[in-house]
Amino acid sequence: MDQNRNTTTIKTEALQRNWVFDLVFRDYTWIEAAHNVENPLQRRPGVALVGYDLIQACHGSKNPSYLALIVNDWCGDVYYSLRDKLFPTFREQDFDFDEESTEVTFQSGLVLHVGDAIQVQEWVRLRDPSRLFGLNDKGVQTAVLYFEPVEGAKEALTIIDSDIGGVVNFSGKEYVTHMCSIPMHIGVGRTIPITRCFQAIKLQHKLVGFKKRGDKKYGSGFTLMDSWRLVEGYEREWSIVETPQ
Repeated sequence: MDQNRNTTTIKTEALQRNWVFDLVFRDYTWIEAAHNVENPLQRRPGVALVGYDLIQACHGSKNPSYLALIVNDWCGDVYYSLRDKLFPTFREQDFDFDEESTEVTFQSGLVLHVGDAIQVQEWVRLRDPSRLFGLNDKGVQTAVLYFEPVEGAKEALTIIDSDIGGVVNFSGKEYVTHMCSIPMHIGVGRTIPITRCFQAIKLQHKLVGFKKRGDKKYGSGFTLMDSWRLVEGYEREWSIVETPQ
């Protein structure tokens, strides 16, 4: 967090953040427990919400309809120790849970994807990843709202557009329908940049992936898989191919 920013702005962001998380949770016991999980990577999980609806929700103009709860727990400790403690902390206790999609549907109309919190998975699997995105004149866009401010994210709400990865054969929201990625941060306070990938549960295409060097914004010196294209010829599915120029 930029120390030069005025207190009013920071307080406003905190109120926005709490207001949105309060729509989902009646208390923060599960979030606090997740943030206190230690792991060998020396990076604690960092709870966040992801979804285009956050942009309007943070300004109180519209309640969100579809969000993903992201934990960024690289070791699976949140799943093993806290899986059964998540659901009792939801504000609405009258909800439907779909085991296959790991989606919680509340009476208010909000659908919350919780797969990253209750399953051990490298890629977040959703029925339709494009529900996390909106489309405007800049292309596809989404937003990330961290429960705790993170180093490297100037705002509590981070809006992402140009750094979204998808399947390059497609355009519009179909670009992010099958496989996509967004930059995030792992940890609380002092964090490291990562790329989180989102995959359709029933993938309709065979894909190969591109690896891209991280830049200064998201960390130099390591490689990330952040975009894909359809398999061509005799290519092996999920193999890594040269990044297009």
